[in-house]
Amino acid sequence: MDRQQASKVMGVNEDATKDEIIKKYNMLIKKHKNESNDSAVSFNEITEAYNLLMGYDFFDPEAEAIRKYKQENPNKILKKLKIDQNKFENFIYYHKWHIIASVLALAIIISIIVSTVTQIPSDLDVDVIGEIYNTADNEENLLNENIMQKLPHIKKSQTQIISIYPNMDAEMDYAVQTQITVQFAAGDIDLFILDELVFNRVASNGAFIPLEDLISSLGVNASEIGIRSAIIEYDELGNIESMQEEKIYGLDITGSKLLSDSGLVGDRMIAAIRVNAKHYDNAVELLKLLLE
Repeated sequence: MDRQQASKVMGVNEDATKDEIIKKYNMLIKKHKNESNDSAVSFNEITEAYNLLMGYDFFDPEAEAIRKYKQENPNKILKKLKIDQNKFENFIYYHKWHIIASVLALAIIISIIVSTVTQIPSDLDVDVIGEIYNTADNEENLLNENIMQKLPHIKKSQTQIISIYPNMDAEMDYAVQTQITVQFAAGDIDLFILDELVFNRVASNGAFIPLEDLISSLGVNASEIGIRSAIIEYDELGNIESMQEEKIYGLDITGSKLLSDSGLVGDRMIAAIRVNAKHYDNAVELLKLLLE
């Protein structure tokens, strides 16, 4: 590639300044990423042109040998499907974390189905989600053991801890958010223990049962530990269409002895029972235990 060809690939004049080349390069990379494998030029061509115009051009014999080999020996399947190999590889490179997250979501759904079919059904399913961390030795799930010990009539319980860490990189955050979405959509969870941010996000979607009727039997002060929220409905454009009256959908269990004994810590932890919980009575039993 010579300077004239590089300028054409970049879409700049041959006398373009370095600032103009850098701005154009960033724009092309962003456009190339958004257009996936439909871009007119490949990522490698854009980068080669950029390096040449910026004076960074260098010859990498190994990279050139690989490029030449791919040209002379294209992937047979991709060739048969009339898919450009370079563009396909670029697509995989830029979307690898989205693909991994999708595979993870599929794996979670399959594991849920398999466990439902092949394993002994549980009597109680619990999810811990948010900036809540397991400090137990060897990160053992002591919560599950303690639930079984405190509620001996429960033959089997399942608990899962999905911790969200501050300053996670975008790829990891996407994978965790995908896992959380799957748990709410496909999981058969009876009781959730959430941080305040996750609770507020989910409660407004109508995921939990109101607890006013239950509070009196629990013997707690609603004004002290009751967490209120309103179910909000949106129209197709994302505008608020209706908002129901605020109700108590969660209880603050931050000081729970069961959680501290299980090595779980968090700034604020809220318990909520899922709508149509399969094991409602056991979820209520656990809620009482969490309030001690």
